[in-house]
Amino acid sequence: MFITIKGRMGKYNAVVTGFYKDNLDYLKKAITYIYIREYGIEIPKEFNDIKTIKGLKKFVKTEMDDMDNYPYGFKHIDGVYCLYECLG
Repeated sequence: MFITIKGRMGKYNAVVTGFYKDNLDYLKKAITYIYIREYGIEIPKEFNDIKTIKGLKKFVKTEMDDMDNYPYGFKHIDGVYCLYECLG
């Protein structure tokens, strides 16, 4: 799916996963895989203490903010809250 990202020009090809508040474990697993793949190290221990989507958003924004070439984050798309990962 091609998406636009606020503050960036153009459209990005992205893998988009819609979710509800109750599948926090799935989101944590997805973020863990991306973190390990991108940085090559284990995710920080405080990540395991996150219990809300708001906490996940804060973690992604602070710990994974340097993924400029392939942005990653949360976005509302057509009224559905989504987790996106840009492919290029």
